[in-house]
Amino acid sequence: MIKSLGAQMLEATETAGGEWAIYIEDLSTGESFMHKENQPFYAAKQTIAKLGKMVFDRYNV
Repeated sequence: MIKSLGAQMLEATETAGGEWAIYIEDLSTGESFMHKENQPFYAAKQTIAKLGKMVFDRYNV
């Protein structure tokens, strides 16, 4: 299910602008989605949210 959200997440980050690296994991299934996974980045915030209540935060790192 997480991977099916990938295109929507990438579209949202392009709309917001800036530089993004994304890692999302479903803790119950272990399924994950990564964007720019080979590029080092610092996580400014870790948010654990239920699907449907997910919020995108923008940080200039």
